[in-house]
Amino acid sequence: MKLFDTALNKLPTVREVVWRGVAEDIGKNFTKNQIITWWSISSCSSSVNVIKGFLENQRNSTTFLIEALNGKKVSGYTEHESEDEIILRMGTEFRVKSNALDHPNGSYVVHLIEIDNTDNNHTTLASSINQMQLTTTNQISS
Repeated sequence: MKLFDTALNKLPTVREVVWRGVAEDIGKNFTKNQIITWWSISSCSSSVNVIKGFLENQRNSTTFLIEALNGKKVSGYTEHESEDEIILRMGTEFRVKSNALDHPNGSYVVHLIEIDNTDNNHTTLASSINQMQLTTTNQISS
């Protein structure tokens, strides 16, 4: 996993709307302003047509519309270059924008917004560094 994560660090970060399809009717489990964490690596696409093709005529499916802030573009490194694949890392946090849109065929659309925790970590680190005090000691070598 460390090797994969190191490789992802070398790829361009993208801030764009991406799509993810799941062949299960889990959309009803998401409510407005809910905070969720995805603990697995998530493969998404910047093309909704790729997701439509993946789900085809799947009944009881869930499509996620995701406003990604820290996606990693892996197109060009995968078997299916035309899928415009974006990877979201393990531990990515989201806020549910609104209640899921349910379709008559049992499928759902869930709108998620990625929460960017990297800025908070940077601010906390900068604050800690500012509070540090450096002192010198006079050492005389003999």
